Parts: sequence; C-alpha cells; structure tokens
Amino acid sequence: MLLHKTVIGCALLLWCIQTVTAYGQQTTLKDAAAPHGVTMGAMIVAHEQAGAAGTVVLNEYSLDTIGYYWPKIRPERNTFDWTNTDLRTNWALANNLKVHLHPLIYVLALPGNLPQWVHDADSSEIPTILEEHFDAIAGRYGNEAFDVIDVVNEALNANGTFRDSPYLDGFAGDGLDFLEFAFAEARERFPQATLLFNDFGAETIPYTAKFRETLLIFEQLQARGVPLDGYGWQMHVSADDVLADGFVERWSERMQQVTELGLGNHVTELDVTIADTSPAELEKQKQAYQLIAETFLDNATSETFTTWGFSDASTWLPGTHPLPFDENYAPKPAYTGLLDALNEAPASGDFDGDGDVDGADFLILQQGLNTPGATTLGEGDANGDGLVDSSDLAFWELQFGTVPLGSVLAVPEPYAGPLALVGWACFRTFFRIMLLP
Repeated sequence: MLLHKTVIGCALLLWCIQTVTAYGQQTTLKDAAAPHGVTMGAMIVAHEQAGAAGTVVLNEYSLDTIGYYWPKIRPERNTFDWTNTDLRTNWALANNLKVHLHPLIYVLALPGNLPQWVHDADSSEIPTILEEHFDAIAGRYGNEAFDVIDVVNEALNANGTFRDSPYLDGFAGDGLDFLEFAFAEARERFPQATLLFNDFGAETIPYTAKFRETLLIFEQLQARGVPLDGYGWQMHVSADDVLADGFVERWSERMQQVTELGLGNHVTELDVTIADTSPAELEKQKQAYQLIAETFLDNATSETFTTWGFSDASTWLPGTHPLPFDENYAPKPAYTGLLDALNEAPASGDFDGDGDVDGADFLILQQGLNTPGATTLGEGDANGDGLVDSSDLAFWELQFGTVPLGSVLAVPEPYAGPLALVGWACFRTFFRIMLLP
C-alpha cells in the first residue's frame, strides 16, 4: 500500500510540475522572441504562402522579407510590374505579418540586381530615377506598409571602399552624398519604417576592413543628420564558421560597436550551411543556430532576426541544407537550437539579472523613471535605447505581463492566478495521498 501511494503521489507531483512549468516555455519562434523585444522573420516566397508551408510561416514568424528587385518590378524606366510584390505584400499584410522591404537600392551592379536601362541612363538622371522609384513604391503600397527597409544593400567592397555603380555615378562618385540622398528620400516617404544599411561578411575576419570603414561611414552620416536606424547583418555563414574559435566574440564585439553609435542590430538574411544531413552535421548546425541567437540576444539593440527563407525546399543555396525546416517543412535540430536559445535567454526586463522578470525588476524600472540620467539596463532601460523613460514603461507593459514561478519561470498574467491555485491544489492533494492509511 505504501508503494502504491508513493507511485500515485509522485506521478501527481510530476504532472503538476510539468503542467506549471510548461507555461514558462514558448513553443513557437515568434512567441519565444517577443519577450526579448525581437521580431522573428523569414523571407517567404509566393508558393510557400499556402498549405503546410503557409501554416508553418504563420505559426512561427511575425515578419516577411519581400524582394523588391529592380529588374523584376521596373524592367524599363517607365514600366512597373507589381505582380509578384502585390501577391507577396498583400498576403503578408492580410495575415498581420510585418513587411521588410529588400532593397530599395541594390548597389552591386549585376544583371539580376540592376536593369540595363539604369546602366545606360545619363548619370545626371540618377537622382531623379531614384525619386521616381521611391515614389512609385510609396504610391503603390502607402507610407506605412513597411516596418523595415533595406535602403541600401551591399554598397561596399571587401576593403570598405564604395562599389562602382551607376547609382554612385549619379553623385559624382561621392558615396556619402549618395547615402545621404537615399536615406533622406526614404525617410520622407516611409517615416515610420526602420531604415537599414544592409551588407554581408562584416562578422568575419576577411571583412574586418569593410566593417571598420562601415563604422566610419556611419559616424559621418550621423554627423550630417542622416536618418540611419540600424545595420543589417546578412549572416550567410557555415556551421563551421560559427563554431570556429573567436567567431562569437568577434561578432558580439562588432554588434556592440554598432550599438554604441545608437543604432539597432538586425540579422537580415541568416542561413547556416552544412555538408550533408548526417546526424553529426545537423547537430553542428543546431549548435551554430543556437550560438547565433544567444549572441544576438546578448546585444542591447537587437531588433529583428530573419532567415533567408525558412525551409530547405526554397533555399538559394541548394544542397547545403541551411535553414531551420527541411524540404517537407518539418523542424530540424536547428529549429530546436533557435527555440532553446530564445526560451533560455533572460528577458530584457530582468534588470537585476537574477533570471526573473518580476516585481523587483518593476521597482527598478520605477526608480529609473524617477532618476534623471538613468540610461542602463540595470536602471530600467527595457527597450535598449540608452534612456530610461516612458517608452520603457510602455515596452514593459507590452512584453511582460508576467509573474515568476521558480527561478526562471514566467507565466502569462491571465494564467498566473489559476496556475497558482492548480499548483497549491496539486501539492495539497499529494500530501493527503501520502498521509492516507
């Protein structure tokens, strides 16, 4: 009888613990990212808007990156084709997905990025051509359709100099004048969007000079009052790249340098290639995705986290299996790595660093609001903008309607009371069972 009671009592206790703690773990990427103030996105192609693929997208992501490439939408100066962008943008907005426009200007002058007619245009016409282009997109989709915009994409060579491009020719080869024009015109038409300078390789050693020059360019643009909001890290990497000694430390340091300029950090085109789908390679990929997410969340101005596609069925790198879902839209170990990183990282409302987002942290926020000059996370800077102000209170109320259960458990406010009652009832029943004769 004693053994029977013990088994029943322990089973009940285990069920209680599992039931309560389950509420502390989010089961989708977008829900796990939200407490960190991070938007989870992917580049979604048109044929993955429906069926099993569409279900995964709407469950897991809250942002859709959509390609607005000039050769497709503007094959001739006075001819616009909105077929693909209408299909994709309207679907995203209808399904309450944020839209990341990629890009307004693709500087790298390859045929897939730049139509021949732009090459043939007189350089004096380039500013007008850009204004026409920006006006056409704003006229088609409105001023508020886009949450994030890659204003300029891949503008720099590996050594940090500006790429040769007809766009640059329109400003007598002055890259700073070109960037100032592009960002100012974008802000005029899309006043609420986050405006990014997007590029690749800056997290790696071979592109150290490129990143150093990027920071100098940002400083010069800021001195001119250019409305630049953040840097887009494309992050086309291999699992071996990420797991190599020094990668995490280097990327973390470089993100911090962006943060110190008052700019946001955005992962915009992440994919992590592997040699094959053997268990060993999939495990490496899982570790790489988890490390990338953990490192990103450690940065104070991390904002959007986007993969370049979501399924290996539609990757631009066939045969490299680089994305979190396989060809059949089933989650891979990489997905688990991402989800684990998002669930395990402390939320940005944990001001005292004890693993909880609780009343003690709210008191810190209240004190910070009443302390002139409060600027740090430890003083209540929930949204990472370098100030403790009313926007942090709004951020807290949006993200952290939670109470802690245990050392790291947070429970959504609507369930906190019921779960406390469930927990108390379970433990009381456990002890009654154990005391039965």
